Amino acid sequence: MTTIAELRSALQAIPDALLGPDESIVRDEALTSLDALSMFDVVPVAVTFVGSSGSGKSLLVNRCVGTDVSPTSVIRPTTTRVLMAGSSGPVSLSVESDYAHAPDARGGVVFIDTPSWEHDEDAVIAAMDVADLVVVVLTPSRYADAAVARLVERLPEGRPSAVVLNRVDASEEDRHRLSDSVSAIYGAD
Repeated sequence: MTTIAELRSALQAIPDALLGPDESIVRDEALTSLDALSMFDVVPVAVTFVGSSGSGKSLLVNRCVGTDVSPTSVIRPTTTRVLMAGSSGPVSLSVESDYAHAPDARGGVVFIDTPSWEHDEDAVIAAMDVADLVVVVLTPSRYADAAVARLVERLPEGRPSAVVLNRVDASEEDRHRLSDSVSAIYGAD
């Protein structure tokens, strides 16, 4: 496989004397295009956020990329299709998706916001299938729901996952009890 650096070197090695005016323009445009391509990682690390409607997946993705790329609202469901965001380009998915370029996001990582598990299981599964890390976002009011349990059962085997207990507005003692309960149900630390 030829790398971007190898293509750049090959184009720069062509003597100007061998190129006519049109070929020089084409070469210069190709070099400019290679410069743009080199800003993208070929295969970014994919971090996929999954969970129930209203758990805060979109809010967390927005915080990860440093800008509001995914709408948040009290209207459910807010996210109706997969949205990838980052500065390193999208990954290939088997479902329709959108990509939002976030220039301030960490390079080499694409953050994937998914519809709620209850509204589009196929899209969530497709996004989990490409994930290098799956982040399950739970809320105190729904962490023990049957739908959440089905989602956790569908996590890709052998892939790292994390559980985030989001939207917790409780005393420290209640937070510890909630955390212990989530750990007991899902085996998370």
